[in-house]
Amino acid sequence: MGVLYLEKLINFDKPFLDYSELITLLQHKYNLVIPDEQRAIHMLKLVSYYDLINGYKDVFMVNEQYDGKTSIEFLYSFYLYDKNFQNIIFSRIMIIENYFKNILACQISKDFGVDADTYLKPSMYRQKARGLNVQKELASIKYQLECTNPSIPTAYYLKHHNHVPAWILLKNISFGNSINLFRIPKPAQQNPILDEILPSDEVPLSQRKELLVSGLDLLRSFRNKIAHNLKFVTHRGTFKQSMSVKIIRKFLP
Repeated sequence: MGVLYLEKLINFDKPFLDYSELITLLQHKYNLVIPDEQRAIHMLKLVSYYDLINGYKDVFMVNEQYDGKTSIEFLYSFYLYDKNFQNIIFSRIMIIENYFKNILACQISKDFGVDADTYLKPSMYRQKARGLNVQKELASIKYQLECTNPSIPTAYYLKHHNHVPAWILLKNISFGNSINLFRIPKPAQQNPILDEILPSDEVPLSQRKELLVSGLDLLRSFRNKIAHNLKFVTHRGTFKQSMSVKIIRKFLP
């Protein structure tokens, strides 16, 4: 009763509408063509009103209106095309993320050992990194070892082994955490990773580092949009403008 009373007092701008009311709204307010109401309701149940209508309004609406020819079937077909395209991108990003984490874990293990108390010790890293709090970043990564319900395979190693090596722990940290972990070691650890991922005799290490971090951040932003089912089709990732096309082309076959 309390909720219903509150709703009577407040004129919410997004009130609940059942599926038939949503169809009426789409037809009469937004000028969307609905050839088959029952089929349209089924589409809204599968996808959700927000993902199907709001997700593509920037692409297909002009002044909050469809053109009177666009149908809900077309939007649904476009949604399926969009999701298939996202799946292609996502699978490739996951390969790159896994490759990057493997190379990073290998270098950390080689230089700092396999014990997390050692390879996550702040003294092993640079004390300053642009835009990063080094100790806070390392603590965020170490949380995977200290939380109540650690993820697999970290949880398995905590239970069955006397240490959790970097090649295991990095499987359970976010892509963003792994990118930041690459940013804070000293050049002795960063340079072999750059030589592995972006080998070049022409491009200086400083430019290769900027290119790698910026490129990985760009992939991470698209990965997160896809993984969390957020608005993707109009997403624009950011890429450092200082990265000249000439530099990027040196790494293309």
